[in-house]
Parts: sequence; structure tokens; C-alpha cells
Amino acid sequence: KLLENPRIDTLYAAPGNGGMAAMATCLPIKATDIQAITDFCVKEKMDFVVVAPDDPLCLGLVDLLREKGIQPVLMSLPPIDAARYLAFICRDGLRKERIMDWLGDVQMIYRHQEMYSDAVTQLAYTEGLPLIPVREEFLNDHKLMRLIAADGIHLTMPGYERLFDTLADWLRMRV
Repeated sequence: KLLENPRIDTLYAAPGNGGMAAMATCLPIKATDIQAITDFCVKEKMDFVVVAPDDPLCLGLVDLLREKGIQPVLMSLPPIDAARYLAFICRDGLRKERIMDWLGDVQMIYRHQEMYSDAVTQLAYTEGLPLIPVREEFLNDHKLMRLIAADGIHLTMPGYERLFDTLADWLRMRV
């Protein structure tokens, strides 16, 4: 859907991953190299950039983009599957019991990620930044687990399709 918009000729992801590569051009720029990301966006004359709610956001990409006249856009996080994620991180011998002693409840993993997503949402409102409601779109899906990969934290191909469709729907309403 996103590439069906006549105003979009190419999607970029920096650095992106295998799931995104099916729908976007993945750039060999580290997510932590916010100056290189900004320089690329300026060179390509981008109007807006969806800032990942992890390293680029924490390192100040929003401020750099604003300084260059590019509109940063934030997005809430897709949910995770806490039980699958715990199993994944314990697959190489980490002791699940020790982690559970600290967590108290496996769903604490989900709640921490949800609080982080809520903090990104609050930041968008506080800073007057557009926000794409990715989390809400995923949580409304009655077959949510098919969108989350076996590791509990990444997306499946249908999950990436949902993510990009959510971005497309948001864009269609605003551009």
C-alpha cells in the first residue's frame, strides 16, 4: 500500500532488516549514526522521516531532522510476545529461573515494553510530533500472534506488511 501512493517513489530503512528489505531499500547506515541518517535525508530531500523509537530517538535524531527542516514522525511500538521472547533469550543456557526471580512475572517483559511505547507516545504529544499508532493497529488484530516472529520481539512477513500498511494508511490521511 505504501508504494501505491503516487508521492512516494522509494522507501528507505536505515539500517533495516530482512523483513523490511522486502518493502524498502535498506541502507548501510548504522542506527546509531544519526548524522549520516540526517545527511542522507537532506541529500534525498525528504519531507518527513519516521524515527525508530530506539537508538535514533534516544541519540537525538528528532532534533537533527528539525534543524534541517525535515519533519520527524514517531510511532508506537508493535507489541511483543513475552513468553516467546523469554524462551528465545534463554535458548543458549541463560537460566530462566534466575530471570523469573528478578521479573516476578513473565508478563513484566510485556509491561516494560508497553511502558516504553507509552513514553514514546507521550514524547510525541509533548514535542508536538506526529505519531503513527502502530501498537493500536496490531492489538486490534484478532490473530496478533501470527504477526510476531518466533523470537517474540520481531515481526513476521505478515507483521511487516501490517506495519507498512499502517504507515501507508497514516500517510494517506495526512499527505
